[in-house]
Amino acid sequence: MAGKWHYVYYSHEEWGRGYIGKRSSRVPPETDPYMGSFTDKSFHPTKKIVLAVFDTEKEALQAEILLHNFYQVDRNPHFANRSKQTSTGFTCPPNAYQSLSPQQKFLRNYKIGQASSIGSKGFYYKLTGPGGVIIVTLNLKSTCREHRLNEKNLIQVLSGKRKHSLGWTICKLPLP
Repeated sequence: MAGKWHYVYYSHEEWGRGYIGKRSSRVPPETDPYMGSFTDKSFHPTKKIVLAVFDTEKEALQAEILLHNFYQVDRNPHFANRSKQTSTGFTCPPNAYQSLSPQQKFLRNYKIGQASSIGSKGFYYKLTGPGGVIIVTLNLKSTCREHRLNEKNLIQVLSGKRKHSLGWTICKLPLP
């Protein structure tokens, strides 16, 4: 792949806490030494798992948002993340809104409205593969193509007609 790699990763300590992040890099994800932009001084990750690679930064950002919401990284003590990613940046305490200018408030509300329209179908898919690999996606067709999975078999797993497809299970969840 030329240019940049856009990916979502999970960096973690051996038997300890973890961190979910998104990265755009000019080197392949497997060789990228980057472990995250965490500020917790007690967190020392030693390993990184690339969860998914995307064609665009926007797709990677959407996946990060879904994972942050699903695992509630801002409240979950397992994660070194201090906040959840949103399409406009990181969430901040409600009183920070009061200090914004009228133009900044308008722009913030506009961006939040656009973020609500992402994944307008109102749901996403969570695929769990052999060995505990987890893929979160809004587009099942392209994800199946990318990971060489049979979409029809996964839909049968989703409807309860099959228990798994090559060890993969799937569930459909509402967007937060």
